[in-house]
Amino acid sequence: MTSPKSQYFRLFLLRHANAAWPEPGGRDFDRALDRKGQADIRDVAVRAYAAGYQPDRLIASPARRCRETAQAILDVFGSLTANYDQTLYDQGPEAYCRLIEGHAQEPSVMIVGHNPMIEALAAQILTEQPGELAFGYPTAGLLVVDFQRPLRLSQGAGVIVDMIAPL
Repeated sequence: MTSPKSQYFRLFLLRHANAAWPEPGGRDFDRALDRKGQADIRDVAVRAYAAGYQPDRLIASPARRCRETAQAILDVFGSLTANYDQTLYDQGPEAYCRLIEGHAQEPSVMIVGHNPMIEALAAQILTEQPGELAFGYPTAGLLVVDFQRPLRLSQGAGVIVDMIAPL
C-alpha cells in the first residue's frame, strides 16, 4: 500500500540511527551516525520501501545524526524531499504533536527525531506498545501508525500498522 485511504492520516515515526559519541569538545548537535547506524538505517529504509510505504512529507531534526538518517531514507525512496525543523531537536513531545498536527492535511508524514520525545509520543498515541518497544524505542526504529480523521494525537488514537526495527 503506497498511501493510506483519505479518511486516514499515516504517521511514520523514525528515531535517528545509532550515532557516535561527540568528539572531545564537540557538540551533541554535530554527532554523526556510526557504522552500525549507517547499516541499520539502510536496512530499515530498504525494508520500508519494499513494504510499499511512501511518506508524502519528511520532516527531520536538523541535528547531524537526524539529517544523515533522513538522507538514507531519501536515497532509498528517491522522489521524497526533507524539511528540517529545529523544534524536533530542542523541544519536547508537545512540539512534535504540534508539528504533526500542523501537517494533518497531508496523507502522511514521516518524522525523524530523537528520544525521549519519540518514545513519549509513541506511548501517548498507542494503547498497546509493539514488542519491539519493550526495551525502549530502538535507534533507526520506524513505527507506522494510522489515525482516523480528523487527526487527534490523543491516548490510544493511533492504530499500529507496522514496526520496522533494525535486524
